[in-house]
Amino acid sequence: MDNYLDILTRAGQQKRPPIPEIVQFLNRAFSRWGMSLRLNNDSLFSGGQALWEKDQHDGPITKLVIDTLFPPVTKAVELYHYTKRCAASSILANKKLRLTSLVKRVGPYQGEIKDFCDLFGFADETSEQNNINAIALKKFYASFTETGLPPHDEEQLWNGFAESDGARFKFLITPVTNFDLRPMTYSKSASSSFIQGYAKLTAHIRDKYHCKFGFYTWSKLCAFFLGRFHEEHEIRMLVENCLTGLPTSVLDGIEFIEQPFGTHLPTGYRIDLLEVMSDCSLPFIEDVTFVTRTVPVRVSNLDA
Repeated sequence: MDNYLDILTRAGQQKRPPIPEIVQFLNRAFSRWGMSLRLNNDSLFSGGQALWEKDQHDGPITKLVIDTLFPPVTKAVELYHYTKRCAASSILANKKLRLTSLVKRVGPYQGEIKDFCDLFGFADETSEQNNINAIALKKFYASFTETGLPPHDEEQLWNGFAESDGARFKFLITPVTNFDLRPMTYSKSASSSFIQGYAKLTAHIRDKYHCKFGFYTWSKLCAFFLGRFHEEHEIRMLVENCLTGLPTSVLDGIEFIEQPFGTHLPTGYRIDLLEVMSDCSLPFIEDVTFVTRTVPVRVSNLDA
């Protein structure tokens, strides 16, 4: 006769997600999408009612999905960075680029990570919100945009991020050992169809196997998805600070780190400042071009 401990053990085992069956399902699903995924039973582990990748950095699913949805920028590229006047003065005085904690994208106003969690079936519960915050705390980002944008989109960037009297920096960014410089994916983009399909896949696992399927590093997916603001044409640089050892500072309750110009250490990106455009007085840096911004004067029908 089975003892009480054996019965409890078997009951616990029955509640665990059937990893071999789910592995086969995932391999078939990605194959139908034309994506080669080779998971085995050791690729996943279950914790309670959740199923995760074992690799704590870039597991096979995370890497495959990220590289498919958000192809990395692997060569040197010129990008714009818009910022307020006070931040521009600090950047020039310190000769460092500021990267902000991803926690900033969690809040009720930004809500980027919550949008992504909702899309993938992560309920907005206190325990999970704490997990989101904990994961986001480890990652820092800087936002850039393409050069040569339409005048209307560029004016929005000036007004939204530089507050009209700020500055626009032109950087030459060279990924050296870090390749998480990636264009954002927006809900209106072609890639969103895959995200919607993947949301259905995770919902199927949740409904059939009564467990939530996620990534150990799924916050990297959150970092490159936006449900709106496609007119910003954002390209985002992501850094996991536990790998850099950079000291953190705090501004308005949000942590940030700083990457020096002219070197790829310690973040893995070499950042060279080429040009500064502004209509205000800013600290001068030798060998950097300073351009005065000329704001077009709008003529109304009454003035014409």
